[in-house]
Amino acid sequence: ETDPEIINATADFTYKQGDDPFTFEFENLSTKYKRVEWRFGDDSLSVSEDPSHVYLTAGTFTVDLRAISETGAVSRKVLDIVIVPDSVLKITADKTGNPNSVKFKITTGATIASTRWTFVDSKTSQTSNSETLDPEKTYTSGTLNTVKTRVVTAKGSVVEVNNFVSTAGIIKNFNNLVLRGTPSEEGTNSNELSAKLLDGNVETKLFLGWAGGKTWTYTLELSSKQTLKFYGIGNANDSQGRDPKQWQFEGSNDGAIWEVLDSRTLERNFYDQRADLGFNGDENRYKQMFYYEVANPKPFQFYRYNLLANFGDGGMQFSEIRMFR
Repeated sequence: ETDPEIINATADFTYKQGDDPFTFEFENLSTKYKRVEWRFGDDSLSVSEDPSHVYLTAGTFTVDLRAISETGAVSRKVLDIVIVPDSVLKITADKTGNPNSVKFKITTGATIASTRWTFVDSKTSQTSNSETLDPEKTYTSGTLNTVKTRVVTAKGSVVEVNNFVSTAGIIKNFNNLVLRGTPSEEGTNSNELSAKLLDGNVETKLFLGWAGGKTWTYTLELSSKQTLKFYGIGNANDSQGRDPKQWQFEGSNDGAIWEVLDSRTLERNFYDQRADLGFNGDENRYKQMFYYEVANPKPFQFYRYNLLANFGDGGMQFSEIRMFR
């Protein structure tokens, strides 16, 4: 007596997005099968031929189709579906006619059932909430704040996104797009070089010898054009007389012809500015970030920071340059 012939199924499928970013329509393309089982990567299962599925959160989901033949042979096809929060919810914050105020807006392919905004004001450290669809918020100039947006869709899906926001609107750091930074003069000490300005750490710094009339430049080449809307300068761990006092930020598309985007001359050093705001102790006055808005931003592939003066010390130092688009 011979063994019965084994029938092998072949699992295959395709999918497309449905009527919102969390809904997907699946088409079974399997052959030689008797039944199918779908696992959607979120602990849900379907035995329908061509199911539709709604994900309730963003994330990466492994869809596993199992095609089972009449003789019990199993074939599988596995694909990942990726739902990215920032792709599902586009948050913008446009300037209004009121000074330092921005109005928030959500763009999404989903039908919104409810919205909750959580605002954290960096100046006051206070948190406030709003359930208005498009709230308006006033910020202090020169502050980098955060906003969390939570949306529940009509189908019950929940998505949250976090953003930086300032008087310039929603902003995103683009230091990661710097290909190279070229200083006109490298730092004096081997562990206090210009690369420390881009390491995202206020605990490190650049230190240079300094004399009146000196100019120091730091040229930053990007991988693609970016629009500098907002930037931050960090002070170092001591000696406020070494703080930058006067500088320019310039932009260029060829590294040769430069346009001044922002110029600053400070009346008070960074340490004393923190004292003026009521912060006590060196730990709250040193190693801090100070932010500035660019009035007329334009896209450039090169940026240059020109340091023209400090607060009178024989050395110059600072910890960070952070750029936002």
